[in-house]
Amino acid sequence: MAQGLGAAILSGYAVSEEDKKTFDVFSLDRYFPKRRYGLLLRKKKYFSPAVKAFLRSINPDILFKK
Repeated sequence: MAQGLGAAILSGYAVSEEDKKTFDVFSLDRYFPKRRYGLLLRKKKYFSPAVKAFLRSINPDILFKK
């Protein structure tokens, strides 16, 4: 499933238990109430400023490790 982009939005049904070991998974139900979506972030991945801004627009409380 991983494409090397660092972040993805996809159906929650597409996320396996194995994926949860590799990715941080955040619910996006608040933004997509009729469907179940989640946000996957590669652990220990560098995110560009543009990706960080996008992620903060979805989850202002998200923390990025340095």
